[in-house]
Amino acid sequence: MNTGDFNLIPSQILKKIKDTLKTKGVRNLRGLGRAFKYVAPSKAGRKLDKTEFYSSLRAYGVEISRSEGETLLEHLDLHQDGLINLDAFFQGLWGTPNATRQKVIDEAFWKFDPERIGVINQHELRVAFDSSSHPKVLNGELCSDEVFIQFLQAFGDKHGDGSITKTEWDDYYSAVSSEIESDDLFILLLKQCWRLQ
Repeated sequence: MNTGDFNLIPSQILKKIKDTLKTKGVRNLRGLGRAFKYVAPSKAGRKLDKTEFYSSLRAYGVEISRSEGETLLEHLDLHQDGLINLDAFFQGLWGTPNATRQKVIDEAFWKFDPERIGVINQHELRVAFDSSSHPKVLNGELCSDEVFIQFLQAFGDKHGDGSITKTEWDDYYSAVSSEIESDDLFILLLKQCWRLQ
């Protein structure tokens, strides 16, 4: 056992995981959410058992010690039922967008779900999605449709129906938010992407 593990707190372990994932690029940070979702998609309440949690981390090259794992597992087992609460994990990993950012994240989602059902589909999104300023579109590497398909895949469209829930939307933009320091830049990107006023 590493003697440095004794005083670790959950936020330090989450930072270590996040730093490891960042070395692999932001797509893996978002992709980690998809990996967890695919391991146990039918579990209610977005929870995983200890084995599923570890295997998902290892799939992304994240190595934590046994004592780090036990500390984190205890912290994330909110109901003391032996299951990891993924919402708590993602919030700790990505942080929560501040109120200014969350307002624009919500505004973009509700634009496509005015009845506030909590689900939007790809046809509703495609009408408004603007990838014209995306770097890969500008350099000719991808066309607008390919960028849109990649965007949908980032949500882990397991059933291929293009439906995105509010929770998936918030998770995605929490990850994006964690990579952009400037509130003004984050808001500008969302407003341009979704043609918000």
